[in-house]
Amino acid sequence: MDLPALIKAGHLAKSFDGSVIEETKLQQFLDLLRSAPSSFNLQPWHFVVAATQASRERVANSMRGGFEANQSKVRSASHVIVFCSRMSLPQSHLDAVREEERVSGRFPGISIDQFWQNILLPSVAVHEYDARDTAKWLEKQTYLALGVALMGAAALGIDVAAMEGFHSRLLDADLGLRSQGYTSIVLLAIGRRTAEDHVTERPKPRLPVDQLFTFLE
Repeated sequence: MDLPALIKAGHLAKSFDGSVIEETKLQQFLDLLRSAPSSFNLQPWHFVVAATQASRERVANSMRGGFEANQSKVRSASHVIVFCSRMSLPQSHLDAVREEERVSGRFPGISIDQFWQNILLPSVAVHEYDARDTAKWLEKQTYLALGVALMGAAALGIDVAAMEGFHSRLLDADLGLRSQGYTSIVLLAIGRRTAEDHVTERPKPRLPVDQLFTFLE
């Protein structure tokens, strides 16, 4: 990744040229998503990949009634990733994560049962019963995956456009997400931007450093 160039000119794509991302590069990108970090390694997400014109049209349909401006990005992208977040943490999901940690040997020399009983499960209970913000907490974890995806795409030379402008209720119903315990929260269109992308050569305005950073002594 050319970090200086990204600092100077990097931005979300406004339009795509319809070309398809190479399969090897796509797999690298999906592998990166799979490896994204989350609190306690809970991985409370699911990624729906719209790779065909027909599947991208299904995503575009969720933008009817207020978000039509985003439809062209979805239709002209190589792929669209629907980032879905769990609304709760069912025991089946916790068991699956726990088993993967056991099989992988993530905690050599440490009792996984002890870790879960003493640290993880009480922390999950805080969000479920005390703060009562489990869904919002899990959504924050899914946005961590989005941040990883944005930087990873830049490293791979893939252009992206993140969008919250769609009706999650419609997309959830079409994809059958809520019956699986998920809801769609953000979309990521990936591909190659057009040469006519109207902000490519424009300045990248940012607030002054002293308004964005506080340096403690």
